[in-house]
Formats: sequence, structure tokens, C-alpha cells
Amino acid sequence: RPVKCIRSIELVDEGQGAFRVEFDLDGALHCMLRNVMGMSFAVASQRYSLDYIDELFALKDRRKVPKAADACGLCLEKVYYDTIWQPQTQPSSLGEQSNPIDV
Repeated sequence: RPVKCIRSIELVDEGQGAFRVEFDLDGALHCMLRNVMGMSFAVASQRYSLDYIDELFALKDRRKVPKAADACGLCLEKVYYDTIWQPQTQPSSLGEQSNPIDV
């Protein structure tokens, strides 16, 4: 099974009751961040305790995991690559060079 590491999660107050969550990770699996956010919302709304997260890992039963967060409002803003591997720039349809690192 693939293993992905979340190095950090930062909650940024954007003001007027709006927040942004920034993840630093080495890769992501399908719906991984939606699942993390769904669990975060469930704990924040006190439907589950913070200790329940440890129980879920011990149970290894995905049926017990709260619903994933909706994709609405989620976006990928930037991808950073390790210096070991740098993608080649690809010509865009307009004939100019595009940088695949910026999303």
C-alpha cells in the first residue's frame, strides 16, 4: 500500500469568518485531503472526539470514517517538487513555455 506523509497542516484566518487550510505533504492519495477535512469538521462540530482518530487507525475500518468533505471550495494552488526531480517545461498551445510547477 502506498504511504503518504502530511508534514504540516496550517489553519489560516482570512477574516470575516473565512479560513484557509494549507497542507504540506509528499503526495496525496485519491480523496485523502477531503477525508482529512471531513474528519476535522466532524471533530470541530463535536460529533467525534479527537481520540476517535487514534481509534480509527487502530480499527483499520474505513466504514467507521466520517463522510469526506465536499470538493466545493477545495483547490490546488501550487505544487513544489524536490530538487532531485524537476519536470521539463512543456510548450503551451500558444507556443510559449509553461511552467508545470505553478498551478
